[in-house]
Amino acid sequence: MLLETVGLVKNFKGLIAINHVDVVINEGEILSIIGPNGAGKTTFFNLLTGIFPCDQGRVFYRGEEITGLAPYDVAAKGIVRTFQTTKIFSQVSVLQSIMIGRHLKTQSDLFASVFRTQQMREEERATRQKALEILEFMDMTEEQDLVCKSLPYGDQRKLEIAIALATEPDLLLLDEPSIGMNPEETMNIMTLIKKIRDRGTTLTLVEHDMNVVMNISDRIVVFDFGKKIAEGTPAEIRENKKVIEVYLGEELS
Repeated sequence: MLLETVGLVKNFKGLIAINHVDVVINEGEILSIIGPNGAGKTTFFNLLTGIFPCDQGRVFYRGEEITGLAPYDVAAKGIVRTFQTTKIFSQVSVLQSIMIGRHLKTQSDLFASVFRTQQMREEERATRQKALEILEFMDMTEEQDLVCKSLPYGDQRKLEIAIALATEPDLLLLDEPSIGMNPEETMNIMTLIKKIRDRGTTLTLVEHDMNVVMNISDRIVVFDFGKKIAEGTPAEIRENKKVIEVYLGEELS
């Protein structure tokens, strides 16, 4: 077990967005969280990463309670996320943006930065090398000198994942990674997610594209009105009558 939530609750002015949710994320798996719009999926990610405080419940990561930690501290523990809307450093180069994403892994202080100490120079070299390795892994080496905002939409989504990988996460949370993509881009992102898992990173997705979910997930958790209503393998979820009734409908029946 990598992460566990126990009795997680979140209210927004009387509206229960997350209602006593217990979820386990196992190390090395791809877990997808699905459900209708407004089911609480993104709110759940926000609770895990400290963006929203929990009203009730607890979050444990590698056996340590992380409930209430600030987002920066959660990221430093090894939990990193992407967002539904692309968030990149639009005015810098692709390579520079990934180097910026490495800041959690650097040790130099303000003095070292101002006076360009040997430690600072060595860290810069190591950061650049790591960024180049990530670009090669992402098959984006040719784009390294391009300004981020000039990239096609699909590559911007890939770059956001690359920036997240620069922090060397143990658990990567992807919020709608295939949103807005054409079929070819979607296939590419599915392949990429599997590659990331195969190199040792655990992934949890919020995703609406059922083709993506059913073809890459080890397990699926289903939310509805803030509650967890089902979990299981893709085959089990495909046959779950309650899930079909509230979400999948005839699409997978």
